[in-house]
Amino acid sequence: MSFYNVSIPVALFSGMRIGEIEALTWNDIIFDTQTICISKSVAYGAEGTFIKTPKTKSSYREVVIPIDEIRLLKKMKTNQKELILKLGSSWVGYTDRDEIDNNYVFCQWNGKNMAKGSANRVLQRIINNYNNMVIEKEQLPVISVHGLRHPYVKHTTKNIFLQKQKSQTINDNLIVRDFCFCVFSLCI
Repeated sequence: MSFYNVSIPVALFSGMRIGEIEALTWNDIIFDTQTICISKSVAYGAEGTFIKTPKTKSSYREVVIPIDEIRLLKKMKTNQKELILKLGSSWVGYTDRDEIDNNYVFCQWNGKNMAKGSANRVLQRIINNYNNMVIEKEQLPVISVHGLRHPYVKHTTKNIFLQKQKSQTINDNLIVRDFCFCVFSLCI
């Protein structure tokens, strides 16, 4: 099972930023309550990849995700444990039984962080596959993983939105969510 088969729906159903998804470790997931605890993010700098605090104070949060994604995550965790045993010293993450939950959920084949931009490339491929299956007027616009976040973003501006603007924003968010769900369902 490719971690992309899980990372894209997790992004879709959680509203997490790409850096938050990349920083996710198994101990951030509470399977019993279908909850993901967000407390860190991956960033890229001149000296490589590093873990940092989330973007804002309100970025520290817990999100509930659907049971289907929890099932996929459980299966993925089992697959990762099997891979760790198979790879032995080639696995660069945690291998000790007591520390295995410190491994990244979404990582490369050897336990390293995801390659920068890899989730966006996969989402572009999914959308392109979908667009190749439908006539031109039914084709979907290409969006980034960040676009999956839009249905969850609260509107925090000093100006008060007019009801029409609020309504339009809600409709746009529903369209984004439906669009992503359909594309993912058809093309993975």
